[in-house]
Amino acid sequence: MLKMFVAHLPQRPGYYTREEEFVFVKEMIPEFVVPDLTDFKVCDVGYLTIQHKTTIFLFSNNFSVC
Repeated sequence: MLKMFVAHLPQRPGYYTREEEFVFVKEMIPEFVVPDLTDFKVCDVGYLTIQHKTTIFLFSNNFSVC
């Protein structure tokens, strides 16, 4: 019988055979490509924001109409 994977565990890089032996597959290992940003110049960007008037919501305000 094949081994069942638990839903909250990550999958191992490989597969199980019918004899329940694990076969490792090197191509299944995730490879992350991260660019080198040492000389990258960051520019300032201005964002316009809209100010909203907010009111305080109280639970007792719902029943003042009744």
